[in-house]
Amino acid sequence: PSSQSAKSQSFTSLVSSLFVLSSEYLKREGKTAKPKGKYMQRNERADNGNGGNQFFCETQERIQFNGSADSAGSTTSVRSEPIKQGEWTHVVVNYLNSGSESSFTIYTDTVKVQGEAAPNVYNTSLRIGDEGWGQMPTFDVAEFRSFDRLLTDKEVSQLFFHGSSNAGREPSSLLELIQRLYTHIDNQNPMTVEELRANVGQLDKLIPLIASDSSLIRAAMDLVDHYEKHLGPLFINAATRGGFSRAEDDDLELSLARLLMKIQQGILDYQYTGFTLPACQHILSNRDWKTAENFPGSTDRPSDATETYSATINAHNPAYWGRRVAFAKDPSRQPTGYYLSAGSIGEVVVPPELVGRGYSILVGAHTAD
Repeated sequence: PSSQSAKSQSFTSLVSSLFVLSSEYLKREGKTAKPKGKYMQRNERADNGNGGNQFFCETQERIQFNGSADSAGSTTSVRSEPIKQGEWTHVVVNYLNSGSESSFTIYTDTVKVQGEAAPNVYNTSLRIGDEGWGQMPTFDVAEFRSFDRLLTDKEVSQLFFHGSSNAGREPSSLLELIQRLYTHIDNQNPMTVEELRANVGQLDKLIPLIASDSSLIRAAMDLVDHYEKHLGPLFINAATRGGFSRAEDDDLELSLARLLMKIQQGILDYQYTGFTLPACQHILSNRDWKTAENFPGSTDRPSDATETYSATINAHNPAYWGRRVAFAKDPSRQPTGYYLSAGSIGEVVVPPELVGRGYSILVGAHTAD
C-alpha cells in the first residue's frame, strides 16, 4: 500500500480501559543520533498521581512499553522482537487495563511478547509520531487501526497474511527459495557461498509466511528431512557438531546450516501455533527431527497417543518483598514430570481459573534462546 510518514497526532481509544493498535505495516526508515525515540506514546498516571505507563521505541530495533508501579518503585518493560530497518513489519499491540489487571502484548510479524503493565491508571490520548523533540527515528505507517477489544492470536495472523503481499512478501517467493535449497542439497543445482549468503536477508523477510498455506508447511518440513537424510542433522553432522557461529563466513556447509537453522526456527515459531496447528495437525503430527537426538534427547513415542496423564502442580508463588532485582520478573517453574517425545503433539488441559492469569506451559528444558 502507499504510505505516508506519520505525523504527531492524538488518537483516543474507543474504550478507556482497553485498546488494540495495529500498524499494518510499520517501516523503520533511518537512524538517529540519539538512542531513544517514541514511535507512539500514551502517558498514563495512577489516581494518586504516581506511576503509569509509557509506550516508546527504546532502541532503534525494538518497540518497548514501560509500566511504572509508582514514582519511586520498579519499572516493568516489555520489548518486542527486532524491527528491521527499511522493511515493513506488521505490529499489533494489545493493551489491557481493567483496574485489577493490566498487561501489554506486542506482536511483530505475529511473534508474541507479553508482560505486565501498571494498574489503576486513567487514560489520556495516544500520540503517533515524534513529540517535537527530534529524537524519533523516521518511520512510515501503511495502515493504522484501533479496536475496542483485544484481538486473538488467530485474528493477528489473519491481519498479517492479509497485508503481506502489499508489503512485498509473497508466499511463492519463499517456496522458490526452499526449492532452491532442496536442489542445492542433492547437488542438482549447487550454489556458491555468496549465493547462499545472499538468501539470508530474503529468508528473514519471508520466514513469517512459512505457515501461510499447506504447500509451504509441507515444503519446509520436507526440506529439513532432506537435509538430515543427505547431510545429517544440525549439531550432529560433521560440519555443525559442537555448534557454530551465527556470523557469516566463507564456509559453504555452515552457510547452508545457518539457513536451515532459520527454516527450523521458523517452523517452530509459525507452524506449531494455536492458529496453524488445529487445521494442519495431519501434516505436522509425527514429523520429528533427528536434531532432537542431540538436544533434548531421543525417546520412544508412547504406544497409545490418546492416553491421558494428569499432574498436580503447586502453583503458589509468594508475593515479592522489597525492591525487585534482576530476574525478579522471571516466572517460577514447576516440572510436571512428563516428556513430550519428538514429533508428538500434545494437548494440555488446565482448570479454568488458571486461564488468563499469567500461567504458561513450557515445552522443552530451557529458554536461553
